[in-house]
Amino acid sequence: MKHKLSIVLALALTAGCTVAPGTPSSRDWFVASNQLMVFKDAADPAAFTVRGLTGAGPENYWCAAGDFVMNHLHKPGDTRIYLSKPQYRDPAAGGAYTVGYTLAPDAALLAEAESQSGAVFLSLKKPGANMIAFQFGSDCYEVEVIDGNFLVESGQPD
Repeated sequence: MKHKLSIVLALALTAGCTVAPGTPSSRDWFVASNQLMVFKDAADPAAFTVRGLTGAGPENYWCAAGDFVMNHLHKPGDTRIYLSKPQYRDPAAGGAYTVGYTLAPDAALLAEAESQSGAVFLSLKKPGANMIAFQFGSDCYEVEVIDGNFLVESGQPD
C-alpha cells in the first residue's frame, strides 16, 4: 500500500510539470555563445530566428546564427546561411529585435542573394544577405549585462 501511495503521489506531483502547448522545448531553442537566443521555426526545419539583446549589432546576430547552425544543428562550417526576414520587433518576445534566417532559400530569396554576390554583408535589413556558418569562427563576442545594462563584445581576444 505504501508503495502504491508513493507512485500516486509522484504522478500527482509531476502532472503539473507538463509543458504548455506552444511552448518551445529545449530542442527548439538554443543559447548562442554570445548569449543571443535562437529559435527553430516549427513549420520549416531549415528556418530559425535570432532574438537580440539591447546593444547587439549585426555581427552578434550573424555569429549567433553560425553558432546555432554548427553547434546545435551540427552542420558543417561551410553551410550557407541566408537572411530571410529582416530585423523586426517581435511582439511575442516583448518587442525584442528578431531576425529570420534560412538554410534553404526559395527561388526569390536565392535570386536576391545572387544579385549581392561578391560582397560580404552583415545586413540585418536586406533579404538574401548571406554568409557561411563559420564566417566569424571563434570571434563571436558575448553580450554581457553590467549593472542592468547590456555591454556588447565582452570577452574579446587580446
